Amino acid sequence: MPALGSLCFFNNKGGVGKTTLACNVASYLAETEKLNILLVDGDPQCNATQLVLPDETTEELYASAAGLPTMDTLKQVLLPLLKGDASLNASHQIAGPESNHFGISVLPGHPHVALL
Repeated sequence: MPALGSLCFFNNKGGVGKTTLACNVASYLAETEKLNILLVDGDPQCNATQLVLPDETTEELYASAAGLPTMDTLKQVLLPLLKGDASLNASHQIAGPESNHFGISVLPGHPHVALL
């Protein structure tokens, strides 16, 4: 089993290409290196989520009147931690590689993460 690793793209300045680089590196590693990739969109603007997932999926995910979304977002993952529950739920519904043309799994961001 290959070693697990993490990459984080961070810069305080906007517009420097963090989202583009993160999504393209994730896609490259999935396609060329045949790695299972999970992209966690921690940006409250959710641009990586919107870039990778189809428009219909993101519209459904963020529509307030649509009821419960079909997948979890970073907000649902973080809320128990804010309530003092440090246990990890291993059954989150995320967007799998079959759901997008990047061939990666995505834990979608949520605009309300900035308010947590």
